[in-house]
Amino acid sequence: MSMKLYYESINNEFMALKERITYLIGYTHHSTTGGYQESLLKDFIARYLPENIGVSRGFVVFNQRQDNVYETRRNNLEYNSNELDILLYDKTRPTLYKSDDLVVVDVHSVKGIIEVKATLRANKVIDIVDKFKRNISKINEHKNEKIYSGIFAYEVAFSNEKNLLDKIQYDTNRSLNNVINHICLGDNKFIKFWDYNPNCTFEEDYYKWHLYKFDDNLAMGYFIYNLITYFTDENDSLWFPAGTKEPYLLDSRIIDEPI
Repeated sequence: MSMKLYYESINNEFMALKERITYLIGYTHHSTTGGYQESLLKDFIARYLPENIGVSRGFVVFNQRQDNVYETRRNNLEYNSNELDILLYDKTRPTLYKSDDLVVVDVHSVKGIIEVKATLRANKVIDIVDKFKRNISKINEHKNEKIYSGIFAYEVAFSNEKNLLDKIQYDTNRSLNNVINHICLGDNKFIKFWDYNPNCTFEEDYYKWHLYKFDDNLAMGYFIYNLITYFTDENDSLWFPAGTKEPYLLDSRIIDEPI
């Protein structure tokens, strides 16, 4: 078995399906293609996650209004999240609302959230990270265990990923509640937040983001299987390509390092 070749096949499958839809409808229907790419990732993830974890587009409710006044202001995170591209939730708990492609759950049901981008552009990074981080922070405030939080970009339209590292480090404000822990940047770049040192598993409280640049198209596979193994108790090397990612380390940031 070669997990390296398997990861490459995941990347190739995603990009082929993305292009297939684009060939059919052209490049003008951005909302349609974006929705399809969310569905593609959501459906792939759902094949491999445990049966007790649901995968859907959705909202998270944090608090109940005490004054019973209908809230009309948009993006008010006091009571509920923004719409989340992919919401991972505990299926053993009741939902507040559920349809074929939308769920509304209470904050205690949340296992993870993912933001999906067809193309991550430099002029949008600040807004995307800020908005996503606010949702992560609000959810983690109510959780004993930190949720899986990821940004998945099929393509990137900038060359300096180190600026993205600076942004997610700065916005974290030294709080683990604010951490974006996995980012896929197209075919071959991947960011992971490590609680422990991957070169020395006994070194805990490591708290660093590592930016990897692979020689092959492995980033999407790493993103998906880091998600899958996030919900297992054991760190099984069977799920990952032989060897380690660390030779591909391009840069890193520590959570409490001053900018």
